[in-house]
Amino acid sequence: MGIIVKHIQVHKKTGRLIYLRAYPASLIPFVPAGPTGKPPAVLKLSMGTKDPDSAQFGTAFAEATARYDTIVAKARKAAAGTYDDLDTPRVAYLGKVFEIEWLEREGLERWEQGPEWAQRVRNGWEECLPDFIEWRGDGDSEAIEAYWSKHARTLLSEQDLVVDPKDAEGFNRLCRELNDAAIRVGPLALAQLSGQAVELPARPAAPEVAAGAIRSSRVPMLETFDEYAEESQISPTTAKDWRPCVAHLVTFLGHDDAAKLTRQNLLDWRNTLLKETTRRGGLRHPKTVRGKYIGSVKAMLSWAVDNNKLKDNVAAGLPVSIPATEQLRERYFTSDEALAILRASLIPPANKLTKGHALARRWIPWLCAYSGARVNEFSQLRAEDVKKVDGHWMMDITPSAGTVKNRKARLVPIHPHLIDQGFLAVVEAQGSGPIFYDPSRQRVEGPANRHVAKVGERLGEWVRKVVGIDDEGIAPNHAWRHLFKSATYDAGIEERMADAIQGHAPTTQGRKYGSPSPQARAEAIEKIPRFPVDGV
Repeated sequence: MGIIVKHIQVHKKTGRLIYLRAYPASLIPFVPAGPTGKPPAVLKLSMGTKDPDSAQFGTAFAEATARYDTIVAKARKAAAGTYDDLDTPRVAYLGKVFEIEWLEREGLERWEQGPEWAQRVRNGWEECLPDFIEWRGDGDSEAIEAYWSKHARTLLSEQDLVVDPKDAEGFNRLCRELNDAAIRVGPLALAQLSGQAVELPARPAAPEVAAGAIRSSRVPMLETFDEYAEESQISPTTAKDWRPCVAHLVTFLGHDDAAKLTRQNLLDWRNTLLKETTRRGGLRHPKTVRGKYIGSVKAMLSWAVDNNKLKDNVAAGLPVSIPATEQLRERYFTSDEALAILRASLIPPANKLTKGHALARRWIPWLCAYSGARVNEFSQLRAEDVKKVDGHWMMDITPSAGTVKNRKARLVPIHPHLIDQGFLAVVEAQGSGPIFYDPSRQRVEGPANRHVAKVGERLGEWVRKVVGIDDEGIAPNHAWRHLFKSATYDAGIEERMADAIQGHAPTTQGRKYGSPSPQARAEAIEKIPRFPVDGV
């Protein structure tokens, strides 16, 4: 007998009934991808039976039809560009739903699965919960999204929400909320597994959809920043440093739409930034607020205006008052301070220090002292960057190794005292690759990787906390650049030569032509007297 139910076919081999329904051709690009990674043209589901008159068929058919209708409704939303906004109330609601359903699910499954299941779940919580807490403490949004993204997409689907695929910050905010929910669930789940009675949180009411929450067009700030950074070719380090500032604004606003941003929003944000206590326990310096936070947003909005994404830059001319400060000392190390650091660098470190950090503590202070280069320029130094040029040992400070402030390579001579101490032997032993960090330990590949910066940060902490140079009037790493510049004055080295070695921009148009030769640079470095440190 033929099947007359619409969208139902009979499997040729098994005789089972199949729900087979084509999606509208215009919506196929917006249908969720199938196992092949591409959107399917049809929805195909087994009804689990051969009998169209059975109750099983009726239930399966109704479920398949509902699933089709949901997929098509979401695809129509996506095709029209009308998305559900992942604003603060909705993200909080989703986190609470996720939390309650997790507890309910585990509460039921422990009775159905038995002791072995309970022990596996207990072990899983004990293994994962510390990671969830550490990620939140470190602000490691990349690790959080990598772990929770699949759960977030499932939750959005279950809630029949369609979000803008370009809203990367909103999605990351949802992943962070799920991580927070897991941190809340963990102790309660472990309490349930230990036999304690746990009262489930109250199920929240769905947030009201505010006017404009379902929207057809917007200017997503994080996406706009990424486009600005790429097109303007700002350095990867600057992009990585600035992007969290834009993300902070998004969190403050509760939305990611630059088109809705007002000047009053930015004034309120500025005031919050100035009063807000940072993770280190202090207040942000107004220079940081103006240059980093307001500056990053202003640059992004200016680019958006130039590219016809926005009509006005509401951050233009936004004031941030910088109080005058007193300079109570010179910005370079005194002789006693420099010698204290160099002597301390010769003390063998504790075994818990990694090889890279141990080498950094031993050599980078000396390299900075005899060159005035930036600490992070040495943090990323590779063995292959140390080479003979025209008969002189040089270090090639190059953007190919990582971030260089002016994006220009330069040759820095190696002072004879460094050669006498055995620096070339250290380089030779390394063979190739970074000398002062292990690339296999870095979490994120690329020129803006955090591992390089960590080398410099830990050196600064060591100078402050171990060596004891804790005067806030100097920067524990940058003071070497000031000291070297002073040393070049004392040694009679021409200012243009010192600038070339340190990577300072030429002061006049004429000085942009030509550059000191490797031999001239080496002869200049040899004029810097040796630091009188016993044992080397």
